[in-house]
Amino acid sequence: MNQVDRILDGALRGQRLELADIVALFESDEIEKMGHVANQLMMRRHPDPIATFVVGRNINYTNVCDVYCRFCAFYRAPGSKEGYVLPNEVIFQKIQETIDVGGTEILMQGGTNPDLPFSYYLDLLREIKVRFPEITMHSFSPAEIRKMQVVAGNIPMEDVVRQLHEAGLDSLPGGGGEILDDRTRRKISRLKGSWRDWMDVMTTAHKEGMNTTATMVIGFGKRWRSGRFIFCACAMLRTSA
Repeated sequence: MNQVDRILDGALRGQRLELADIVALFESDEIEKMGHVANQLMMRRHPDPIATFVVGRNINYTNVCDVYCRFCAFYRAPGSKEGYVLPNEVIFQKIQETIDVGGTEILMQGGTNPDLPFSYYLDLLREIKVRFPEITMHSFSPAEIRKMQVVAGNIPMEDVVRQLHEAGLDSLPGGGGEILDDRTRRKISRLKGSWRDWMDVMTTAHKEGMNTTATMVIGFGKRWRSGRFIFCACAMLRTSA
């Protein structure tokens, strides 16, 4: 029995994967074998052969951003003639178009716009929920919420998330996670904050009773054997639960 077989056999028997096991699976090319075991584990938890999907729409309400990530071609710096903030009526129109085709979720994200007050987000969420009470607002990345905290006068993060939730924010997307390793983040998105800043927003949302998701971008030059990288990958999976 080779190393991958041993690891997968242990997973099938309920053993917890250790750091060395995770690295070995990352480095392995036995994709079909890992997929087969993953499917077996999935069937144990969800024996009904049913997959569900969400029909949703991304709405980029602003492209003005002041964190200047090296890989981003979307943002425009504050004061740029190409910067925009969508009028509320345009946002409402896009939501209605989503509902008209059976959509149930809106992922609203933009830049970390320093010119938008915290009240902008609260008022917009409240109006959306008045007009479209059936829509799920899965919106605003941790980086955007941290910017809201700043423009609100650095009030506690708990207050920021609570007010957003009360105004109509249902759950948080995992945008801006990139790779939750500070060595890499300092190279690609230094002003976006540390991995701990990202995680603190998500933890606060969970305490408020909200669900969150997480995304991980591969290809930024991280080290496979970095304990922090592996830890963060696992932490993101837990965040998505």
